[in-house]
Amino acid sequence: MPVPHLEIRIVQRSKGSSAVAGAAYQAGEKLFSEYDQKSKDHRRKQPEVLYTEIMFPANAPPEYADRATLWNAVEEVEKQWNSQLARRFILALPREVPTEMYPQMMQESCREHFVSKGMCCDFAIHDPDPPGHNPHCHVMLTMRAIDENGKWLPKSRKEDIQDQLYESDFDRFLMLEQSAENSVMENKLLLTTAAQNMNGLLRLFWQRGWYQIMIPTS
Repeated sequence: MPVPHLEIRIVQRSKGSSAVAGAAYQAGEKLFSEYDQKSKDHRRKQPEVLYTEIMFPANAPPEYADRATLWNAVEEVEKQWNSQLARRFILALPREVPTEMYPQMMQESCREHFVSKGMCCDFAIHDPDPPGHNPHCHVMLTMRAIDENGKWLPKSRKEDIQDQLYESDFDRFLMLEQSAENSVMENKLLLTTAAQNMNGLLRLFWQRGWYQIMIPTS
């Protein structure tokens, strides 16, 4: 039985990371970074990329549908040498769900938990060779939300959130995921259950402040 996997981190300029490079990697594309005037070429990853999509609020500039434009805009607005550029996480996808249903699962989850809060969301579904053994989704989120005029808002922090891992909540997610894997369901019911489990984890991700830490995985 596969172990559900969640990896969360912050893209930080002080650690030599680039939002443009991260976006190029997960999409399997070649993107040019205006910040350091270098191309980020990760086209070698293209064979394992099944699907990519950029989602953003209705008030965001339409040109943000272009990956290079979006992440160069993020890099441009962050002026400091130690700026936090993006939230990034990798989420294992249930192998029992038909591959063609993965985009819908991610669209619904990202729309509810991130885009609705004003963030831009760039996700890419991967299925490395051999197909079907490790489907997962890379997600990048903007640190800033977008206001009604399509401008970046100041970064905000929830003062009542502690930077800690709520193990009981994460364990509860693992139990739900394993229960779904052990059940024999019709595709529609399985999709609903898997989406609910994913939504539960993403809700915890947002409410508990996990976007500020890295969750250890086994």
